[in-house]
Amino acid sequence: MAERSAVQSPSRDLEPHLRGFPSHLFNRTFYESCELIDRYTTAWAIELAGRLGLTRDIAADRAASDIRSQRGFAASFTPALSWVIERLKERPAGPAREVNRQELLQALLELDPENKRSTDLIDAAGDSYPAVANGALRGEEALFGPARAALWWRYFDNANPFYAINNRIAALVAARHLPAEGPIRILEVGSGTGSGTRALLEILADQGLDARLSRYVASEPAAFFRRRAERSLKADYRELEIAFTSLDIDLPWEEQGIEPGTFDLIFAVNVLHVAQDLSFSLRQARRALVAGGWLVAGECVRPYAGTTVGIEMIFRLLSDFNRVRLDPDLRPEAGFLSPESWLAILASSGFAEITIAPDIRRIREIYPRFFTGALCARRSG
Repeated sequence: MAERSAVQSPSRDLEPHLRGFPSHLFNRTFYESCELIDRYTTAWAIELAGRLGLTRDIAADRAASDIRSQRGFAASFTPALSWVIERLKERPAGPAREVNRQELLQALLELDPENKRSTDLIDAAGDSYPAVANGALRGEEALFGPARAALWWRYFDNANPFYAINNRIAALVAARHLPAEGPIRILEVGSGTGSGTRALLEILADQGLDARLSRYVASEPAAFFRRRAERSLKADYRELEIAFTSLDIDLPWEEQGIEPGTFDLIFAVNVLHVAQDLSFSLRQARRALVAGGWLVAGECVRPYAGTTVGIEMIFRLLSDFNRVRLDPDLRPEAGFLSPESWLAILASSGFAEITIAPDIRRIREIYPRFFTGALCARRSG
């Protein structure tokens, strides 16, 4: 198919920057999926510009706030509207190449049928844009209603090749930052559907570290996710004592039962970027660690500040993704952070030995659609 044949795999060029990770994680299917899903969201942006009557406004370079005001769109739709506008501005210059969303979908499903886990949720978001724009629905109502619940479980799953890479990388990196001996105590923040939990527990078992696991606390404030994840994980890991709790990262952690200096590792996958005050939440995480303990946060990372990420098409509809405290130096934009923003805000929050693995700052120069990395930061004292 033409859409797939146009994808150039950067596997060989990236090998030096992916040492230490299993090569099977970064096969041609992975790169093609990343590329085609990115194009798929761009195709949706083109289609939404037509559905919402934005084509002339975008061509005239009008600001999202001006368009929203003139068209009478809901104020809460501004972040999603901005994403559509910026996404289309980022299209390559020159003669516009026709983008056929259905052909892209067919290519994705032929490549790996499990990509449907991503495209179904993307389609649900795209179909919801007009109703959210017109104020008929809030983003949360559109995407978290009873009819949509299964989409989230299917998306945040290790069977989803596009999403699972987040969990796999974070789990592999987390295992490298555990104490060399003695009991291991882990706090997972924002465990969601439990797919990150599973990835980490699998790695611990593979490396024989599960025998040293003395405490594992999986925290998730949304009962919608937490209760089902608890049932599933407790059934599959009967030999482990996994405690489930509701931790709101925007409130003081100690008041919610997380005692200072009690964990060797704080593990999080795609949650810290929604902290309302990220500096506050990072300081809370640092306080919960023992001296020398590590925070390992798997995150979808924005390759460069000010650029869009395709999968944001979904999350720009959700208030928690957008309602964050901004800082021109540490956190200049809502949603996903760039590597530079992550390194700066972790340092300002008192962490040391801060790295990102793999190093997206090097990878982005070769392949700008590699969005996944694990932020590692140590409590030095």
